[in-house]
Amino acid sequence: MTRQLVLKEIITNKKRKFKDELFEILFSLNLLEYLNKYGNKQFTAFQKLSLVILYFRSKQSLREFCDYINYGST
Repeated sequence: MTRQLVLKEIITNKKRKFKDELFEILFSLNLLEYLNKYGNKQFTAFQKLSLVILYFRSKQSLREFCDYINYGST
């Protein structure tokens, strides 16, 4: 069984927050809760993909983004 990545665009008339759009897109992908069967189950697939999307949206270097996540968000 293979899964294909599907690009989805949501067009609405109402002004929605980024968080709401992100939740709708990630929930519509029907992902398993964890991406691997035997590995570490500390973070869900939803959390991992959310971080990747936030990283690309921030347009920062990876080091700056990690510093922001670790220290800037407190």
